[in-house]
Amino acid sequence: MAFETFTGGRIVTKDPRVSLLKQGVFNFNTGTMKIFKEQAVTHMQMLFDIETNRIAFKPCSKTSEGAYALRTIKGIGQISGTSFLKNYKIPYGTETRSYPAVWNTEQGMLIVNLG
Repeated sequence: MAFETFTGGRIVTKDPRVSLLKQGVFNFNTGTMKIFKEQAVTHMQMLFDIETNRIAFKPCSKTSEGAYALRTIKGIGQISGTSFLKNYKIPYGTETRSYPAVWNTEQGMLIVNLG
């Protein structure tokens, strides 16, 4: 049996996605950051819908209760989520996971379905 060379690479998408790093940090790709830039997002609150297993990121002012600052690094965004994840017992720590994200115009927030 002959070996085959893998020539593919990682899949890069500009569609909005949120990655949950194993360290408990949320990463927002360039597609998501485009939405955040259009909405002038600098801070956000994290919400969780227990019944549907969805996380929402809602823009807010830096003085709002539960506000997290959006850090930007090389075109992607990040916020720390460890306290949030622990509070809602959302598993993390074993591997990085990536989820499609949808901007809900009516509610003014980014929604991620954890499945």
